[in-house]
Amino acid sequence: MSFNRLMFWLYVLGLIDAFGGSVSYHTTLNPEACHEVHLGRFTIPKRVAFLQDAYTGYCRVALRSGGETVLYFGMVCLEPGGFPSPEKYAVDLSGRTRTHRIDDEEWRSAQEVRSSLRTIHPRPEDAGIQYKGPVLPRSGPEWFGEGAGNPAPSHLSLTGIRAAVNSWDGFEIIYSFLDPTSLFKRSKVKGRYWVDLYDTRSAKPLIRIQGSFHGAAPSSFLGYAGFYSDRYYIMPVGGTTHGYEFSLRRLLVCDADAASHKDNSGFKERK
Repeated sequence: MSFNRLMFWLYVLGLIDAFGGSVSYHTTLNPEACHEVHLGRFTIPKRVAFLQDAYTGYCRVALRSGGETVLYFGMVCLEPGGFPSPEKYAVDLSGRTRTHRIDDEEWRSAQEVRSSLRTIHPRPEDAGIQYKGPVLPRSGPEWFGEGAGNPAPSHLSLTGIRAAVNSWDGFEIIYSFLDPTSLFKRSKVKGRYWVDLYDTRSAKPLIRIQGSFHGAAPSSFLGYAGFYSDRYYIMPVGGTTHGYEFSLRRLLVCDADAASHKDNSGFKERK
């Protein structure tokens, strides 16, 4: 089948959006605390050779600390247990966020930064979330847009002292070509989103992120995002690589500790 014919049938089946999605962001509070990190290639572990790439849904970032401003990034697929990729990268968050490959010895010598799987699921009528303290309001007009069914979960840090409140509006209407009733129907995935990072004890806002998405499901980039320890909030950005999932090679990394010591606000854009 020729490339043009393949693209035609993908268009007819409503699949093109799934392979060309993107998300942009603006950091509107304490932008200096957030850094866009670009990692090198991750080799898929042999035990999960059915995967085409390291992407959200099946894989996650593994994180270790190499110093006050240096982080080590790896990749693990199919947890619990997990199968790690052999590649690990060091990123210096001070200055120009330089990235370079490290060996296994350097990786093992660094302290693990544990990921948090703790979430809070708001009710549709709630204006914010609450965890052992004041209400933490959302910035978006709604918790979720049309087609999603449920609000995106908000994320708690490892000990619960910080939270990321997620909200979005727009559309996440996805049709499957396996469903004969959806023939000739095109998926509609686009809108705006907001992420508000708070200190849960004082309700002090630490970082605000907002942006837009097109062909990139909020359930993938907001659902996958989360805290590592109480300090780092990590979210995939850029474009989709497989279905509506995101590659793990382009990440927004926000340092909540750095933001907690600042009261200034600013503006920064990445696309």
